Amino acid sequence: WRFEPVTSLVAELREVADPETRVLIIDLKDGWLGGCDLAALGKVCDGAILCAYDMQAGDVAGLMAAGRTALGAEKFLGAGYRLFYPEMAGPE
Repeated sequence: WRFEPVTSLVAELREVADPETRVLIIDLKDGWLGGCDLAALGKVCDGAILCAYDMQAGDVAGLMAAGRTALGAEKFLGAGYRLFYPEMAGPE
């Protein structure tokens, strides 16, 4: 029951938005906890930015691979980062 309100809201926004406007969602790694079904959302919006906060490179790769699988190849997929301490302790 948690997914339907989020998915229907995004679908409604897509319907009323200017056709030239890209409607993207911003989601966390475990977005299902907040009511987001990424595969369902991918059917009603133009793509997603997945937050990769405080993740190692391998974890980001896994997050993005899962996001790509859920959204499909034709949708936009981006990663969101917080590029400051403590998430980024150094340049590496």
